[in-house]
Amino acid sequence: MDTPLVFTRQLIDTLARALADKLMEPLLGIGSLEKALVEAIGTIHQRLTEAIPSTERRLGLAQITRMPTVLAEAQIQDILSGVPGIGRKEKSALAAYLQGFVLIARQRSRRLEDPKGKKLPGSWTLEDPEDLLGLLPLRAIHYRHGQTVGSFGLLRLMGVESTGESWKAARAESPESAVEQARRDNESTDAQDDPPAPFVLRVILKSSLIEQIRARKNALKELADAAEVTGVAKFCKVKVGDQGALLAWEHVDGVPFQGGEELWELPTGQLDAPRLARWIRRAAQAIGKLHTQPKPWVHGGLCPTSLFFTKVHDKWRIRVTDLGWADLETDYQLHQEGKLNLRRLISAQKHHGHWRSLYATPQRRKGAKPTPGDDVYALGLIWYQAVMGNWELPPPTGLDWVNRAIDRGLTATHGRILSRCLALEEARRFVSGQELAGELSKLEEKGDE
Repeated sequence: MDTPLVFTRQLIDTLARALADKLMEPLLGIGSLEKALVEAIGTIHQRLTEAIPSTERRLGLAQITRMPTVLAEAQIQDILSGVPGIGRKEKSALAAYLQGFVLIARQRSRRLEDPKGKKLPGSWTLEDPEDLLGLLPLRAIHYRHGQTVGSFGLLRLMGVESTGESWKAARAESPESAVEQARRDNESTDAQDDPPAPFVLRVILKSSLIEQIRARKNALKELADAAEVTGVAKFCKVKVGDQGALLAWEHVDGVPFQGGEELWELPTGQLDAPRLARWIRRAAQAIGKLHTQPKPWVHGGLCPTSLFFTKVHDKWRIRVTDLGWADLETDYQLHQEGKLNLRRLISAQKHHGHWRSLYATPQRRKGAKPTPGDDVYALGLIWYQAVMGNWELPPPTGLDWVNRAIDRGLTATHGRILSRCLALEEARRFVSGQELAGELSKLEEKGDE
């Protein structure tokens, strides 16, 4: 009988066999997985589309992302036991990679109405190779939940980029406590059952970036010692070793900005422009507090996935994440953009709001250091994309976009402020998030929105 569980088995089995054929060596640490994945994604996707109809592919992915993590892991292990011609070591690497695929899909499908990512967004068709590429880990999974890394116990994988891995983590009093916390965390996808997890841990494995973090270690320690800034997830710790760097932040349990569309999208498909502008103003206020600290800080890598909606007393609030790291990732991505063989990957990352360099100013692209005006520009592009309902749009050129934005519901006053955020000349932009927030506050006070 055809059930979603059957479709899940078909999806994972077909994907596992394609990965084993095309990517086994890089999954075992031989060569670059990112490069091999981009080259092979067309063939891997073709295998899926030939074996499984479109609707059944979606059902299979939807079913496995709804499962508690431990159950999804058990399903993957069971399916891999039937894949011929690979040994224990290969199956272990495949299992970890497929579990990463499931967890990344869950993380990237989070929406306000579905903060745990149990329901696939309607736009996820898996019809194109880029749809699949945007959900696959970009490197072999190095760590496992329950492990202790430094003084942290790893609870749940949150992302795998070409630079390293991101984990939900907690202080580990002992290896046993780390394993127990991870077990409890992974047995449920219900927020009320989650154990305390005060940290997001990035494990940086890219050697060039490890050296950059080593060079700024003292500055990061100062950031960790600095007072908390309202609206900004606090940076907590940096540790650099020969094999990797650990960066820890206060954990923000929420939904990334692109998952919050229902806060400003009306049922008619039009835009609630004043409501969207209020969220931009709140983000600008948080960023502005960084800009006006005794020792000013610039984020340098704002993108939709560095702004989070988090619930406090049943009301949504906005939090800024990744301070202290995002500017390095932006610089890294700017260097990657010139590589023609990564175009597919860049497109897939833009779709999910993860390509930070898309939000970089012209000055930054020419090698300038990030400034408060860069943060304003990035926030302006996030605002523009939200207005237009498309998170892949590049910065607008000319004025052709204005009429389309007005048709969507953008007001003339908001349009003027948005245009100033996106000014190509640095001197024409707002000088800080504080100045942008002030302009938007004046409109709210006047009711002239």
